[in-house]
Amino acid sequence: MSILLVEDDPLIREFVVEALRDAGYHVIHASTGEKALAWCNRRIADVLVTDVRLPGKVDGWQIAERYREQCPNLPVIYATGFSPVPPRPVPGSRIVQEPFRPEEIVRIIEKLGQTKGTPPRLSCFAGCCAFTDSAAQIKLSCAGTEASVPSFPDAPAPGANPVLAPAHAPLAPRAGAFIFGS
Repeated sequence: MSILLVEDDPLIREFVVEALRDAGYHVIHASTGEKALAWCNRRIADVLVTDVRLPGKVDGWQIAERYREQCPNLPVIYATGFSPVPPRPVPGSRIVQEPFRPEEIVRIIEKLGQTKGTPPRLSCFAGCCAFTDSAAQIKLSCAGTEASVPSFPDAPAPGANPVLAPAHAPLAPRAGAFIFGS
């Protein structure tokens, strides 16, 4: 599981990264909102952990809003102490009061992994997320449009990705072209 940690304090960031890695998570970290948004365009993590007050023009609330546009079910954990800005967390997120122990973040992430009713996310790329829908179906969410496709289509086109190819027709009008193949 990949965690994107956005924290401007280098000491806090180091302690949280170490705790998450010790728990077996892959951690990507950024020190500003702008750097976190650059990751949003390249790689979407399985969980976003963000400080609310960050240097620069982008705060933690904005980071979460942007990530949720790309992947609506992305779990979000906010870390905050005092903020002059009224809270505006994304739905279903968690807020941890600073100061906190890094192990508290690990416990919350472990609980998020056990949440019932949320389908496991297989992957996200370029704003499109794939979730298991059932043993025979995969649910794809892309640019606000969702489609369920067979997990094992009968005969995908030569060179086509066998999982994503059936999703092209229902999702392409809203999401644009997909690139199939390897």
